[in-house]
Amino acid sequence: MAALLNGFTDSQDKEYTEFKEELKKVFEESEETERKKLSMFHRDLDEPLSNAGIWFSARIFYLMLGIFLPCFAFTIFMLAWFIAR
Repeated sequence: MAALLNGFTDSQDKEYTEFKEELKKVFEESEETERKKLSMFHRDLDEPLSNAGIWFSARIFYLMLGIFLPCFAFTIFMLAWFIAR
């Protein structure tokens, strides 16, 4: 009986060790895949947000400022006109 139990525990230990090694391999592959995806995401995000990108250039900033300031001034003017009336 003891030999049977020892054989069973040995086979369980062997299966457990194989499972741990397989799980470690899967997690390492998953980590590498996620690292590649994150690197690609960073590269894709870095291009539009760089200084040469269109949305953060000085030209676009001045264009947005040129749109915002007249609208803001008109709003203030209209509020002052309604209050004074």
